[in-house]
Amino acid sequence: MTMMVDNGDVHAATAVIQITEEVANLRERLLSATNAGPHELCKLVPFKELKSLLDRGANLLRHEGTVVDVTPSSGQEVCVVGDTHGHFHDVLHMLDLVGPPSDSRIYVFNGDYVDRGARGLELVT
Repeated sequence: MTMMVDNGDVHAATAVIQITEEVANLRERLLSATNAGPHELCKLVPFKELKSLLDRGANLLRHEGTVVDVTPSSGQEVCVVGDTHGHFHDVLHMLDLVGPPSDSRIYVFNGDYVDRGARGLELVT
């Protein structure tokens, strides 16, 4: 999640840092779970947290259209990602190579997020 930060807004900057740390922490826990096996997911990401994340994601997707217009501002890049098919490690590798979403980098993911890969739950989380 990226937030626009006004230069004078210390609270907003703190919120961005906190969200970034939470995402990094979640990424590491999901990666640890995939390396250890599916039985570890529920130990590293508690059910209540996992359900909350999935509910929030589903709510966001529910309100998106099937076609979304993306109009980048000057200096913004748009990274279009094809079907991920639940390949969690491939998406992490891509994010490591290209960089995370930010104010200057927008990601557009096409459909087929989880239809056949082994790590669909981790991917949509």
